Amino acid sequence: MSFDALTGRSIKRNLDKHEQMGRLFDGGFYTYRFEENSYACATKSQNTQCTYANLLRVDVGKQALYLYESSLKALILPNRIFASNEEKERFAAFIQWKISEIQVQETQTCCSENAVHESAAQ
Repeated sequence: MSFDALTGRSIKRNLDKHEQMGRLFDGGFYTYRFEENSYACATKSQNTQCTYANLLRVDVGKQALYLYESSLKALILPNRIFASNEEKERFAAFIQWKISEIQVQETQTCCSENAVHESAAQ
């Protein structure tokens, strides 16, 4: 059996597995809904609810707005979905505010926990 045949079988097996789990890109539409405390993604086969804590940063590009969930994964929101550049900038500011708000809450929680541990140690 050739390397190409083995590779083809392996790829098919992985595609079948991801399709059964509902995680295979089917070329369909993704619908994102951004709310005050969370955002949701809906496809034909799956609905996912996420908090803004999942986002690391937002970048405004010439062609799109990029919402990074990790260093390798970003939601790409093309300019055409915004009515104007001003709307795009306001949305980017909202997302950045939510990310910053989460980071402040995490810092406060961490500092509070450290204070409790320090006072318990004394």
